[in-house]
Amino acid sequence: MTTLIVREGGKLIIPPSLRRSLGLPGRKRLLAFPTAGGLLLAGSVPKGESLSARAQKAMKKSRTTLGELLREARSQRTRYNRETYGR
Repeated sequence: MTTLIVREGGKLIIPPSLRRSLGLPGRKRLLAFPTAGGLLLAGSVPKGESLSARAQKAMKKSRTTLGELLREARSQRTRYNRETYGR
């Protein structure tokens, strides 16, 4: 899991190591999908391959289940709320 930083003006900072591992050059547009637990970022999806198919491949490769992702998202949201709002 990598922490991203939102700077002034709403610029999202993605660490170089993560950009390299994802094959993201500088100045690339990403798609942003708001979710109940946060934000899902996606690059352009190759023709014929859906975003969900890419997510499934990535989860299989990292041996991560959807349940694990959801638990981690809930845990991070709880920690963020506690650190930010004291609740």
